[in-house]
Amino acid sequence: MKKLYFLIIFFSISSLSIKAQTIWSGADIEFSKENDADWTLEENQDRLTDNVWITRQDRRQIYNYKWWQDNFNRDAEGDELRGEFWSDGDNATGGTKGVRWALLDDTGATSDWSGYNYGVLGDSTYYYSFNNIIQIIEILEDEIGDFSTIEVIDDFNIGFDLSTYASPDIGDYIVGKKFGVWLQEDDVYLTMTFNSWQAGALGGGFSYTRSSDQTSSVNDNQANSFKLSPNPSAEFIQISGIEREMTYVIYDILGKEIENGLVMNDQKINVGNLSNGMYLLRLEQGNTIKFQKI
Repeated sequence: MKKLYFLIIFFSISSLSIKAQTIWSGADIEFSKENDADWTLEENQDRLTDNVWITRQDRRQIYNYKWWQDNFNRDAEGDELRGEFWSDGDNATGGTKGVRWALLDDTGATSDWSGYNYGVLGDSTYYYSFNNIIQIIEILEDEIGDFSTIEVIDDFNIGFDLSTYASPDIGDYIVGKKFGVWLQEDDVYLTMTFNSWQAGALGGGFSYTRSSDQTSSVNDNQANSFKLSPNPSAEFIQISGIEREMTYVIYDILGKEIENGLVMNDQKINVGNLSNGMYLLRLEQGNTIKFQKI
């Protein structure tokens, strides 16, 4: 009996340390950064989570701006990003710190990729560095061979029987492709399709469409059961149509939880301390209502 209790306690404690894995399957969101736009400004960064803020310096690869702030309390220098991508930088990992990439089976290939091991959302097995994934796409699109022999040696080198990788124009290979993206620290998986990539000296413009956190998705039928008012609001909001006390969570438009609590029918929720902008209020049964704080 003592052994049984020990096992129960062991597995109970062990289960507490398991980090929850999340697959974002919410509505698609488009992000874009214009040529020559200031990448240090929030509006030119896709702030996916507290750990990953995607942007791009002029004529460089995309990178995780937040990682450099967290680790060095400053932005990355251009040469540092080049070294990070090309394997001659300190602790280089092939680009986009904290983010790994996979090709999905509906990725938008323009040739037959039979034999390649596609990635799966929720399984990190075939997720690689950004450097790796560009090399792999070039091989798949331009070469003829047995793609099952593609071998990822490290974050910068690919082994293949016909490989002739030679620093391609990234835009030629990633635009139109659908990727699986793994945010390692958050253990979040999402899909991302690049729509544009500006090469050369014209600036660091790029755009993509990605899936979002489903907790931020708005239920189109919500108006049939609940009503939020006033909207927009400067001081408070209240929900009508609630038959019992419910829990609620308020998220910002990027899916970050701002506050939570309990609410009754027509009870006021103070939003006066929120910054102006769009928010999402989610009730415990899944209904999500968008509102604006002014």
